[in-house]
Amino acid sequence: MKGKLAIYVFAKPQVRSEDHSLAVCSPEKIEPVAVPVPVVKRLIASRGSLPDHPIRPSLKTADGKEKLFAFLTVGLLVVRASDFDGWYQSERAKGRWPSQRLKLKINGRPTKQTESLRNAVLALVHDNKWNGKDPISALHRLLVASGHSEVPSQDTLARLVDQLHRETGETRLLRVTRVRRKQTQVTSALERITDS
Repeated sequence: MKGKLAIYVFAKPQVRSEDHSLAVCSPEKIEPVAVPVPVVKRLIASRGSLPDHPIRPSLKTADGKEKLFAFLTVGLLVVRASDFDGWYQSERAKGRWPSQRLKLKINGRPTKQTESLRNAVLALVHDNKWNGKDPISALHRLLVASGHSEVPSQDTLARLVDQLHRETGETRLLRVTRVRRKQTQVTSALERITDS
């Protein structure tokens, strides 16, 4: 989605008939059509990535290109195997994927986001004892009460929950951001108190 890999749409050519239904054109050699990066960025993502089949593409999404829109409507998004292999090896060598978390060389202080802490948080979520609608402080208290050794700060727990949500896609881990009151409201309330 960032343009590091060329994305193609692969589909049998189709045309719109007078009754607005799609009909497959005569079979011929089918070549994938490159999807421009701006169009790729406008496609609806699923859990932060592109699905195999574009989700509800529109003519506006396809930059007004009718042929591309027709392909996106019925096609499959693909990348060239050779391009993907090169990209995969390059990205894997960086060691930044969540699945490589335990293989990372630790520089400096060891992480407090241990595997046992991750498992404890997931267990509380799956047992319906905590979810992202509850405050992190409640999760902190539950972990302390359960006897978990070395419970980190609430900020570290919040980062852990966000990371788990990105990795697993578990909706119960999605934290609800709290809206803070504006400073002006607090200041005006204080002014009213001091004036009276």
